[in-house]
Amino acid sequence: MKTDSYNDYAKGIQKLSLEDQLKLIELISVNLRKTMNLAKGVTVASEIPNKITTEAMEQARKGHGKKYETVEEMFADMEV
Repeated sequence: MKTDSYNDYAKGIQKLSLEDQLKLIELISVNLRKTMNLAKGVTVASEIPNKITTEAMEQARKGHGKKYETVEEMFADMEV
C-alpha cells in the first residue's frame, strides 16, 4: 500500500462524523471476524452485538466516548 494512498484514506475517515466512523469500525470488525472464522473453517450466520456493545454504540451516537485526532491514535489505543 502506498503511503500517499493510506494518508488520503485516513484523512477521508477523519472527515466522517463520529457516528459514521463508528459504523466503519463496526463494519471492519465484523468482516475481520468473519474472515478469521472462515479461515478456521467456522461459519457465522450473523453478527449481533451484545448488550455492552449496543450500549457503547448508543453512547457514541450521543457524542459520548473517546475521540481521536488521527486513525493511528485510535488504532494505538485499540492496540491494533
